[in-house]
Amino acid sequence: MLDRATSEIAREKDSAIEEVRKEFAGLAVTAAERIVERSLDAKSHST
Repeated sequence: MLDRATSEIAREKDSAIEEVRKEFAGLAVTAAERIVERSLDAKSHST
């Protein structure tokens, strides 16, 4: 019983870590998009 619980906890932990990684990746992409948009806007307004 303890082994099964330990395995389940490990699976849940791995699942949570994967979810956080995906969320972080999404946030990083969103941040990069905003930086690129601002950079392009600044360049178009300065020329």
